[in-house]
Formats: sequence, C-alpha cells, structure tokens
Amino acid sequence: MECARVDATLLNAYQGKTVRIIGKVVEVRSSSQGVLFAEGPIQFEVSSGDSTLPPILQDHYYEAVGQVGSSNDLRIFTLVDFGEDLSEKALGVLVKQSQNLPELFGGFD
Repeated sequence: MECARVDATLLNAYQGKTVRIIGKVVEVRSSSQGVLFAEGPIQFEVSSGDSTLPPILQDHYYEAVGQVGSSNDLRIFTLVDFGEDLSEKALGVLVKQSQNLPELFGGFD
C-alpha cells in the first residue's frame, strides 16, 4: 500500500487520505483506542472487526496505516508492533526524508 509517511505535524495536510505513521503508544483507552505519539499526540481508533492486528500495548512503537479524520485523528487499518526501543530522532529523519524524496519512498497520492 503506497501512502505518505507522516507524523502529527503533517496530519492537517492529509485529512481524508491514507497515511503511514510510526509512533509510540502513550495512552491505551481500550483494546481499540488510544493515543500515539509521533512528534505530537494522535488519537487513534483501530478499525473494528480485524482480529489479526496485534494487541495495543503502552510504551510500544507501532507502524500504523490508516485514514486521517477531519479532527486529525487516525482510523487504523493495519498495525505492526515494533517493540519498545526505537530512536525517535531517527523516526523524525525518516519522515522528513520521505517528504523530501517521495520518488525514493513511494507515492503520495
């Protein structure tokens, strides 16, 4: 699935579009809702009915693919658990470079 790699600072530009985000779960509200931190907080809800997604664990990093809502929330379609140890600095560089070099990192339509 080709989509833009973004963080919270870029969500406004992608409302209604499918995006890819790597962030840390800083709050779990239920088995399908919480807050992901990726250069800012992002409220999310996992699309219902998909039992193949991993459980949402506090302080774990996830790569999420989902659609950005009108209030910059995220409706997640796919979720991959990246564990508890990622470099947030490196993630910021990844987002910046993917925005600067879309031909290298995939389509943005």
